[in-house]
Amino acid sequence: MKVIYATSDLEHWVDVAKNMQKMMSWEPVYWITSPKNNPLVKKAFPFVVCQESIDAVRGKYTDIDNRISTIVLDKVILKKYSNYEKMALKMMDRMDPTAYSFSYSERVDLYYEFLEYWLNVIETIDPDIVVFSESPHDIFSYILYAVCIENGISILRFVPTYIEGLTFLSSALHNPTPYLKRQYDSCLKEPTINDRYLISSRYLDKNRGTYESAMPYYMN
Repeated sequence: MKVIYATSDLEHWVDVAKNMQKMMSWEPVYWITSPKNNPLVKKAFPFVVCQESIDAVRGKYTDIDNRISTIVLDKVILKKYSNYEKMALKMMDRMDPTAYSFSYSERVDLYYEFLEYWLNVIETIDPDIVVFSESPHDIFSYILYAVCIENGISILRFVPTYIEGLTFLSSALHNPTPYLKRQYDSCLKEPTINDRYLISSRYLDKNRGTYESAMPYYMN
């Protein structure tokens, strides 16, 4: 199984990849990483293609050895990805701190570059799974997500709940996770739910109290 990792700069992700390689034969082929983790990733997986995330966002791409794909954007492709284009252009607001330094035409050009890049990369390395350590909220990762969705590539996305560090796995951004809905419905039928789910009960009690007690950590 060939895997693309788009993860944070936590060093533990290298250990995760090692374990998944050993247990499930997951072979990293491309890794969106950070300057901090780049040496660790290359040492653990010498043949993986590393793309530093900061370079990626700025449009500085990594060359793919033995590139076989020559996909060029055309009317069919642009129409297929038109909904993603709307979201991508809006997401670029965060790349324009003055609101006047990143024009619409420049945004469209960057979107086209990212889309063409990922279409060719995916065609060349043919991954089976893409792992996101969080929701793809930068343009480079978001376009990777879009290309995976449209090409039937499996996605594993870690979603934080902000409830005492708990996370859950999901795939598509816009579709609800079926197992969470089933679990939620099941929990509502239990008469002693507060006794069984102490973590969520603590969270609810805190948020039903004063704002000072429920204030998010990043606002304090």
